[in-house]
Amino acid sequence: MTRLRIAAAALVLIAGWPASGATTEPAIGADAVEAEPAAGAPLFPTPAQRPPPPPFSLPFADVVTIDPPTPRTASVDESSVCAAGPRLAFETPVLPDTEIVVAAVGDILLHGRLQRQAFAEPEGFVSLWAEVADILAAADIAYANLEGSVAADVGKDGNVVATPVDRFDDWVYSSYPMFNYHPDLVGDLRRSGFDVVSTANNHSLDRFAIGADRTIEALNAAGIAFTGTRPSDRPDHPWHTQTRVGDRTLAWLACTYSTNGIPDRAGQVLLCYEQEQLVHDTIRALADDPDIDAVILTPHWGVEYVHAPRPEQVALGQAAIEAGALAVIGSHPHVVQPWERHVAADGREGLILYSLGNFVSGQRELPRRTSLILLLGLAETLDGRLAIAGVRHVPLRMTSQGGADGRLLSIQATERVGAADAAAHLATLLEPGNIHPADAALTTLTACDAARSAHTAADATP
Repeated sequence: MTRLRIAAAALVLIAGWPASGATTEPAIGADAVEAEPAAGAPLFPTPAQRPPPPPFSLPFADVVTIDPPTPRTASVDESSVCAAGPRLAFETPVLPDTEIVVAAVGDILLHGRLQRQAFAEPEGFVSLWAEVADILAAADIAYANLEGSVAADVGKDGNVVATPVDRFDDWVYSSYPMFNYHPDLVGDLRRSGFDVVSTANNHSLDRFAIGADRTIEALNAAGIAFTGTRPSDRPDHPWHTQTRVGDRTLAWLACTYSTNGIPDRAGQVLLCYEQEQLVHDTIRALADDPDIDAVILTPHWGVEYVHAPRPEQVALGQAAIEAGALAVIGSHPHVVQPWERHVAADGREGLILYSLGNFVSGQRELPRRTSLILLLGLAETLDGRLAIAGVRHVPLRMTSQGGADGRLLSIQATERVGAADAAAHLATLLEPGNIHPADAALTTLTACDAARSAHTAADATP
């Protein structure tokens, strides 16, 4: 509201004058009589008199089926290394042979240099993460935050161009502050093993409603599950999505703090705070669904370039675990923020990782080039439910802007390239005892967890 409109609104309140363009209510005619309430009757129904609200229900969500999970051993490998140093640990006994490993990475934020590289290289966008593609492919489920639109041939003004574009022109396919990527990106994500992405972030509407629609169309065509946005003509479309690996179904729910001031006229983006009650209700309904084994919330929140989570992040993250989420995996700050184990009032253990940082981006500073592949292990308990088996991380570093040795820009495992500066930075934020060797078989259970085998616990029961 402009100052002029605010002043006009004030006049309405003070003098009863209509603001410019406003209309006054028609006067009640002389023959119109308003019914008076009976003496002593309440003006409004009391809570006991009000009808109960309709039960909260979820719209049906398609389920993306993934390949069967990687076979696991029936016992924790006690010969594996139990890393020295502080460690974020979980305590619930689990069955090691049922472990599912989720690999989660942060922001796919493609500045101009990265998009130009993708158009020029035979591998396309895969060239940006080829050096860690083997780690992602080894996971049972791979997740990323897709930051920006994937809207074919839509310019910054929201109009479709007459001639298709196959290059970075900074009008159709563009960088900051209005990101838009070629649809080849989602195909390259799919062939790299990505199964699910968040589309709820502050760049969700960088190509307005048509951009959100075309992003969804591209993801559907590639077979990638998405969460946090919906088509402009489908107000009943679910905010969540589901992935099934083996006989286990995971529900994913994404939300964002903002759309950078771009109006969401079609109600296409789920907001973490303005619609917080809806977020909580959705998590509870998903957690209560007997066909869903785990709920993961992926909020886009926090302050850019700040390593400490804000109080509202902590409150929302812990409330999500209390509502039934098993994990909360955040993004947006473009730097890594810490993680924590939160034990709900009912005794369930949950993980909150406040920010994964950037996965691939053109940002130059070391904290913005340092990130991780989060390995979240989920496994069965003796009563058949899923619990957190463990968490580990593979430290990453994006090559410096320009590539001092002439190589392409890409994300690398710090262990493989000796990036001591990035590894040391990450060690100040996440416990080094949870580091996973880049070339080891993916599991979150190590010798540290041998006593947590539910088989062992059952055998020990008299």
